[in-house]
Amino acid sequence: AEEWRKLRDAIGPGAADVPPDFVDFAEHCVVAIAPGEADSFPNLGVRPATEEGVDVLTVTEVRPSGRHIEPHSPVVLLKLPRRERQLTIVIRRVAGPSPGSEDSVRTFPPLR
Repeated sequence: AEEWRKLRDAIGPGAADVPPDFVDFAEHCVVAIAPGEADSFPNLGVRPATEEGVDVLTVTEVRPSGRHIEPHSPVVLLKLPRRERQLTIVIRRVAGPSPGSEDSVRTFPPLR
């Protein structure tokens, strides 16, 4: 719990409402995804898959949501179980009718 409190404090005010016992690092890991500054609420979706022996977590960000707000930097916290395979995080951005783009953010080694 102490590790999580330190991480929560490092993330800042956006994580203030997340409970202090949110994660036990002996069982889980936490991935924080910050898609960048926005002036609308992003519509976010998360899709897990396994491709060629690698776990892939695709976070899809669809803009605009239609509701405009003051510019801010959203953060998505994902609590994931420890896993036997590598994990690749992909952000897919879609704006309006365009096909969008995908970026591989990072690949993490297995956590046993």
